[in-house]
Amino acid sequence: MKQFIKERWKVKIDERQQADLNRVNSYGFYIAYYLLLGYVLVKAVILKCPPGEWVGEWAIFMILAVYEIIACMKIGVWTQHRQKPEKKDYLIYSLAGSLFFP
Repeated sequence: MKQFIKERWKVKIDERQQADLNRVNSYGFYIAYYLLLGYVLVKAVILKCPPGEWVGEWAIFMILAVYEIIACMKIGVWTQHRQKPEKKDYLIYSLAGSLFFP
């Protein structure tokens, strides 16, 4: 049984294919993330729907946001270009947080 499971779940792709797969997964995540944000903003701000109609989508969006933050903190990656955040990054994050969560 163990042998069957090992063979069934064995990785059969090389590093380049794995990197391509990770890139596709990342693009899919960000497409879903920003489309969900746009959907919530349109329903809440433009259409002025009551919160009961968009609170579920907002909860999913926040779960994705918290996941992304925790995952990046866990592996120590803050941006694609730098390994550690700088004072400018802290300022931007603080201002963004104060705008969205007054």
